[in-house]
Amino acid sequence: MSKVIGNGGGVIHAGSSLKMEKTPQFGKAQPTLELKSEVADTYLRSKIGKDFDGFEHVFALVPTKNGEWKRFDLNWDRSTPSADARIRSTDQHSLTLGTEQFDLEAAREHGVAFGVETNVGTFYLQDYGQNLKPSEK
Repeated sequence: MSKVIGNGGGVIHAGSSLKMEKTPQFGKAQPTLELKSEVADTYLRSKIGKDFDGFEHVFALVPTKNGEWKRFDLNWDRSTPSADARIRSTDQHSLTLGTEQFDLEAAREHGVAFGVETNVGTFYLQDYGQNLKPSEK
């Protein structure tokens, strides 16, 4: 099953940003691509059904120079309780890619696509052509 469930509504967020960081070996600032998402299980369950077990796996598809897309699985960082009683917790995921792992121009031109794998299927957070272009930090 594959379906677009949206990116927003206050409880599912995904994004990417570019950051210039100095490397100790060379001292020259190199770009890194930060991939982040926040997923509220209650919201996700409302979109995909009550059979969702609460264990999602977030991934990003990052474009390459040759037109292919490379999948990167985001790491689970933590769950934070929500002040809203209807949302039990929000799971935060992230991954930082070094300059050797992505093509800067391709990411700027085509953006990054985010998806969520669950026990009931794979869902995407944007429609075709609406990838999230990295913001500059």
